[in-house]
Amino acid sequence: LLIPIDDVMMKSLPVYINPRQLAVSEQRLSGGLKLSAMPRLCRLLTSSEGTLQCDLGFKMEGRLPVMQAHLQAELWLSCERCCESVKYLLDRSVQFAFVSTEEQVQSIPAGMEAVVLTDAESSLPILLEDEALLSLPMVPKHNLSDCQGVVNDILQKSQSSQDEPETEKPNPFAILSQLKSQE
Repeated sequence: LLIPIDDVMMKSLPVYINPRQLAVSEQRLSGGLKLSAMPRLCRLLTSSEGTLQCDLGFKMEGRLPVMQAHLQAELWLSCERCCESVKYLLDRSVQFAFVSTEEQVQSIPAGMEAVVLTDAESSLPILLEDEALLSLPMVPKHNLSDCQGVVNDILQKSQSSQDEPETEKPNPFAILSQLKSQE
């Protein structure tokens, strides 16, 4: 799936980044990535309208290029209770350390996410989409009082059944006691 670059990024974010080059010069990038440009994320959303706002800062920590990312978006997910749209505010900060080999992953400081680079450049949209996916709740849902439709019907029925006095139901095994007494 190829999406034109103008449709993917706001003007200030590149599609590919060279983390080492950006970290050495301590660059800062800010901008947005359209949600519609993230197909894996869009499969989980009820609306692909909107933008993932990003603030990215690069620096060197020792010999490691590091990116501090702050991501924000308003995402619409499907509520697992009522199947209606529920708003989820993504607001996440994460640090990435870029390494060139799997062995270097072990030396990454705690609290950083390791990104193994196979080339000098990395796809920024894919990296940010991965982080947005990891930020989603396992079970998106409204507060119970906010759920629509089915949940409200169930709540109303359970409340009305609690209000009704219980009537004694006939015992289905009563006939057996009658048969036993006939013998």
